[in-house]
Amino acid sequence: MDFRIVFRMADQISYFTAPDDLNVPIWRYLDFTKFVDLLDTKHLFFTRADRFGDRFEGSYPRKTVATRKQRMMARGLNEENARGSAQLISTATKAFTRYTAINCWHMNEVESAAMWRLYLKSNEGIALRSDYSRLRGSFLPFNETIHIGTIKYVDYETEFASDGSISTPFLLKRKSFEHERELRAVICRLPTRKDHFIDISKDSISDGIRVPVDLDKLISHVYVAPDSPAWLTNLVKSVTEKYSVKAPVVQSSLSKDPVY
Repeated sequence: MDFRIVFRMADQISYFTAPDDLNVPIWRYLDFTKFVDLLDTKHLFFTRADRFGDRFEGSYPRKTVATRKQRMMARGLNEENARGSAQLISTATKAFTRYTAINCWHMNEVESAAMWRLYLKSNEGIALRSDYSRLRGSFLPFNETIHIGTIKYVDYETEFASDGSISTPFLLKRKSFEHERELRAVICRLPTRKDHFIDISKDSISDGIRVPVDLDKLISHVYVAPDSPAWLTNLVKSVTEKYSVKAPVVQSSLSKDPVY
């Protein structure tokens, strides 16, 4: 199926909101093998949006979709054209999950016990500490635009969100995920033809996109998971030295024993 692009790409950047504090610490929790892959390739992996576990990824609140036809009629379209355009936007919005790739970070002044449990299946994991400014400044020359913004958490049953940008649904999540305090780096890769049509039967991204980064600019500290064995900390230090990463390796403070 072909259709003309219904959102202007030039409008995308205005929908991405930086955190109030540009130096707010951000964290990425990952297992050891993915950490080694990052060091070895020097590329951050952006996951295709429809590969995430959240079925609501890239969708709109119900009120946005329910009022779409009426809002188009208010702009002067007759009922038939408004209905067709509303359906077109729904079809395009679902397809855009295949054309969008995302790299996620957790904003927090300190490491999060909840994030350790949520994103790691064992105690053999790593948390990378960075900040918004570091992340933005770490990307090496790349032929696609990377936008970075905070997630807005909304009630998908009762709230309304503007659908004037293809970025909007990727900057929204349900309130149930508010504990994630997520910051996202996003790439949109539309399979655009010279005649400005796109074909939603085709994919422009397979599983994701790898983006080259300067690891020393990106990573301020490497944290080793709570209760991890001593050999893992030593191995992480050895691996970071092997790949000439300057960030210090730190044992999670959640591993400390209490005092009474």
